[in-house]
Amino acid sequence: MSLNKRFSKGLGGTVVYTFSKDLTDTPNNFATQDSVGRNLYDRDLNKTYASFDRPHSIAIGFNYELPFGPGKMWLNAGGALGKIIGGWQLNGILTYRSGVYLGVSAPQTNPLMNGTVAVSAFGGGAATPQTPDRVVGVPIMASWSGKFDPAKNVYANINAFALPAGYFGTASQTLPGFTSPFYSNEDLGLAKKTKIRERVGIELRLEAFNALNRVVFGSPALNLATPSTFGKITTVANTARNAQLAIKVTF
Repeated sequence: MSLNKRFSKGLGGTVVYTFSKDLTDTPNNFATQDSVGRNLYDRDLNKTYASFDRPHSIAIGFNYELPFGPGKMWLNAGGALGKIIGGWQLNGILTYRSGVYLGVSAPQTNPLMNGTVAVSAFGGGAATPQTPDRVVGVPIMASWSGKFDPAKNVYANINAFALPAGYFGTASQTLPGFTSPFYSNEDLGLAKKTKIRERVGIELRLEAFNALNRVVFGSPALNLATPSTFGKITTVANTARNAQLAIKVTF
């Protein structure tokens, strides 16, 4: 769904919202052969959300000529004052979206994963990760008080999973409702256009990427084989604020 504001009174912009649900039976975050999955003879066993799917995404782009200076609503002055206060523009791209779906892996305990037949029919041999059993009634997300702090809190609850008791774990390869942290980003720009003469002008631009200097945490460690790190987040999914200043002369 998109909403467009045609340029008028100094303002123009676009808002785009996407709701998605991407299902697949060959998720690539576990099977070494995407066309095989865990069990060639039971493809429904692999049906789950794609690991790249983001359920909600919204992007906003805008450009606003500030209402100051010659010909504008306020401080409609000419001369040197008009050149100083006029010609300012604010623009930006704002992005907000859900995290990607996550899955938990477990040590490979399936005896069918050994041998040539297993490699071709069950997804790549003993090195292929297994899914754990889902412990019914135990929440996947860990709980914490206040703002999440990766130095103190874990993101996922290891008690929600157990080593598989059967050939295949009962947990799907990506878990419904369990995603990486929400993504937020604001890129903002401030520009000043000044006419010096009829054919000469100066444009000054200040642009800041991740202008609010948000920290978006990466995905947690989700391997039952390493319980000491399970659920911990040690990476970030974005970069710190970065700004640049540019001056352009047109003639």
